[in-house]
Amino acid sequence: MLNQLLLALSIPFFFNALGAHATSCTTSQLNNGYYNVNDQCTQCPAGSYCRNNEKFACSAGTFNTEAGSSSSIACSSCPLGTSNPNPGSSSPSDCTPCSPGSYSSSLGAIQCTSCPAGTSNPNTGSISSSSCTNCGAGHYSDLGSGQCSVCPAGHYCSGGDKFACPAGTFSALSGSMNSFACTICPVGSVSSPGSSQCHECPAGTFEIGDNKQCKTCSAGTFSTPGSSACTECTLGTYQPNSGQIQCISASPGHFVPTPKSSLQLACQAGSAQPLSGQASCDLCAPGFFQAQAGQSSCCQCCAGYYSSNFGSKTCNQCGAHGTQSRGTSQPGSTSANACMAGSNPQPVKTCVQPSNDACPAVIAKAPSKRSPSQLHADFCSISIPRRHWCKVLNGGMECVDTMNDLEMCGGCLQPGHTEDPTTGARDCSAIEGVGDVRCKQGKCEIGSCRKGWEVSRDGHTCVRVKLADIHRHFSHASSKGKGWEIQL
Repeated sequence: MLNQLLLALSIPFFFNALGAHATSCTTSQLNNGYYNVNDQCTQCPAGSYCRNNEKFACSAGTFNTEAGSSSSIACSSCPLGTSNPNPGSSSPSDCTPCSPGSYSSSLGAIQCTSCPAGTSNPNTGSISSSSCTNCGAGHYSDLGSGQCSVCPAGHYCSGGDKFACPAGTFSALSGSMNSFACTICPVGSVSSPGSSQCHECPAGTFEIGDNKQCKTCSAGTFSTPGSSACTECTLGTYQPNSGQIQCISASPGHFVPTPKSSLQLACQAGSAQPLSGQASCDLCAPGFFQAQAGQSSCCQCCAGYYSSNFGSKTCNQCGAHGTQSRGTSQPGSTSANACMAGSNPQPVKTCVQPSNDACPAVIAKAPSKRSPSQLHADFCSISIPRRHWCKVLNGGMECVDTMNDLEMCGGCLQPGHTEDPTTGARDCSAIEGVGDVRCKQGKCEIGSCRKGWEVSRDGHTCVRVKLADIHRHFSHASSKGKGWEIQL
């Protein structure tokens, strides 16, 4: 009987080997680990089982090493400490041991269970949660860690958890165990959460008090790096922009009268400021004017004009005087009383007063042999006899007050001469070795001489110090009588 059964089973395979038509499984085969594939009876492969002409893969977490299985009982569960996420496994090696940081406490696990954060497990193939041990103080771990890590700088670790130091604090050390390790940042510096160091607020900003952020300095202020507050611009300085490192000095012709200013102001007409960084402007003195705003200097009134007040915006023209339709005056005159009638030769013009009150090109008042191209703008009058018309180097005439003029003191001098023995006129500035000197009542009055010189006994010249000593010895010898001999 057995032989007949074996013969019946072998006939399909025999015909298949000879190239005969495929043969479907019998009912008995379908119930004993076979299934049809394209009308060909096929044995159920390892990793699966076949029943009622269907093939079923062993579920994840199991495996089957035998072919021809007809029941799920043939699928074996993966052992403790392992897992298998893939269905249809045919080898026990498909059950992978749990990696460090995990465990499997049940048979047929699809995946291993991760150790919770704050614990670690360095072993492979662990079968119990007891394999996960708590991290010590100053250490932490993430979910599924094989080992605990030292708490990094900027943090502190307690109970296996890691906490960032809050913004405005820092911790430079690793392994910190509590929040006391987080230190408040110094004044003028800030930090973000979890910082290991603080950072100075950059120039143009300041730290507002909580060490968490740097705030930009407003216009009219500035700051240096690491500032806890902005510094106000002082008088004479300003800053139009925010976030700056310094203030700007007011330009000449401008001023800044208040602190913490964001702009400079132009000097008003009638005033000027030659310097930078000033808090006010200077009013134009009498004899000067300024018609425009924002100027660095005042203008001198031309000859024939005057201004008598401080802060003048224009000069007044001299009126009619005697037979003259227009009087004349010195440049820079301060009163209408300075206006006089002209005389021959006519006074030299120094400038023409522009109708728009712009600064005229005033020629200097004191021409001399040292500046032959310049002409004096003074005037001569019969009513003031001490003024004389004197020749100058360029061949012209100059009206000179010989009682007070430094270079023609006591009378007119020929161009290029320093004194006139006939009239006693002298150029006081040409005295050799002189330092401080003036012309007073037509005489040179020496105040001091340069180093190495001293005023002579008569006060009219400067003499070298050594020569002066000899004169004193000589004078002393004469007073004592004969017998002295001076060797030069």
